Amino acid sequence: MLKINVKVIPNASFYTWKIQNDILKCYLPVTPQKNKANKLLLQNLAKLFKIPLNHITIQYGVKQRHKTILIETNLSYEEFLVKLGL
Repeated sequence: MLKINVKVIPNASFYTWKIQNDILKCYLPVTPQKNKANKLLLQNLAKLFKIPLNHITIQYGVKQRHKTILIETNLSYEEFLVKLGL
């Protein structure tokens, strides 16, 4: 199980991941209304890891920008960052 902390930035011009000041950030080109940003975040992670969507959950921060996400995988945090291209 991989646990990551991420700051989600909605209404971005395009989808990307960055690390700024030791904070993992995900920029999403959707509004946070009606759970659109959360859905896109989870869908993109599921696609990246090639795992079912139900293997990824938001543990904390469903209605906040700072989120804790649980991913059912054997990857380490460093391997996760490599998959993101960071």
